[in-house]
Amino acid sequence: SDEVERFRRFALAEMYIATNGPSWTNSNNWLTTRASCTWEGATCNNAQPPMLINLMLQQNNLVGSLPNGVAHLDSLLTIELPSNSLTGPIPKDYFDMPNLENLDLSNNGLTGALVTPNDNSAIMSLNLEMNRIGGNIPNDIDNLSLLTSLKLANNEIEGTIPIRLSNVQQLRHLDVRFNRLRSNIPTEISALTSLTSLGLGDNVLEGTFGASFSSLSNLEFLSIVNAPSLSGRIFDSFSQQVTNLVELHLANTQIAGNIPDTIGNLKKLTVLNLSQNKLRGDIPVALGQLSDTLTKLHLNDNSLSERIPDALSSLVLLEELLLNDNELTGQIPASLESLTNLNILTLDGNQLTGRLFDDQGICQLGLSQFVTDCRIRNGADAFGVICPIPTCCTS
Repeated sequence: SDEVERFRRFALAEMYIATNGPSWTNSNNWLTTRASCTWEGATCNNAQPPMLINLMLQQNNLVGSLPNGVAHLDSLLTIELPSNSLTGPIPKDYFDMPNLENLDLSNNGLTGALVTPNDNSAIMSLNLEMNRIGGNIPNDIDNLSLLTSLKLANNEIEGTIPIRLSNVQQLRHLDVRFNRLRSNIPTEISALTSLTSLGLGDNVLEGTFGASFSSLSNLEFLSIVNAPSLSGRIFDSFSQQVTNLVELHLANTQIAGNIPDTIGNLKKLTVLNLSQNKLRGDIPVALGQLSDTLTKLHLNDNSLSERIPDALSSLVLLEELLLNDNELTGQIPASLESLTNLNILTLDGNQLTGRLFDDQGICQLGLSQFVTDCRIRNGADAFGVICPIPTCCTS
């Protein structure tokens, strides 16, 4: 109807004026006599009269604060305004829109605190990452009962991870990395069995990484990095049950114990980053079972001991092998020369011995980075590798 069109034009015009519309990258048809459904980024359905369902103006040089008017366009299903220069707080009305399913305001300069959503919110995907949002994650975040994706990374959010988040059991993507959270990881997170990606690191995480993660059998991506107060261990049950993992990043924590032999069950794994922990024992031979997928293996800065297993030579897709700063002994396996895709190999900070030759073995792989400890003095007690490549030596 004409009344619907007039109201819609008014609300969109408010958006245009509030965000410096004349400087937008693309503003085709905005504020013209053309129907608002034809305005750049606005999409309507085929109803009579047509209803506005999507407003998508990503990377369009919107500068300014979000006006309230758009939040009263009740037919909207999607608002996507990422990668602009929006500032100020997000009006609460945006979280109370009756039909809004997807709200993406990522990569802006938004501030203020997260608001408590209504318990009848329709939001399924909320992406606010890469802003300057502060405050706490609301305790009643489970009011967003339909939520499948919550991305809050790279903000200034404080407080704890709410236990009630575990009530949002259809949640598939959760990312709260790079904030100022000071929190235990709630054991109740084990209830989020639909999760496929989980990012928690680069916060002040405390407590334990433990068996509760073993129930997250649909996980494909897990990142808990730079959480130096987090302890725990990698349980057999974790690598026996979370077998859909494609990337596993558990780095710069207090996680200790052995790397379980069951790590070989993670047949889809492309990246395994267990660097800068308190891991000990040997490097499991079972890692060789990941030959069809693994491209990056980072085990540096632990207390791993014994020899480098020949089984690693089975990892023919490997591009990065970081074993530096452990307690490894013995010789560098000649079989590593089969890793023809290898670009980076770091072995320094161990107790390796032997001799490398410039016309054979790993010296002929053309590595972009190869570092080991070279022998600097003679004697039976002298550790180090005799290496013909000057840049491979750490001293």
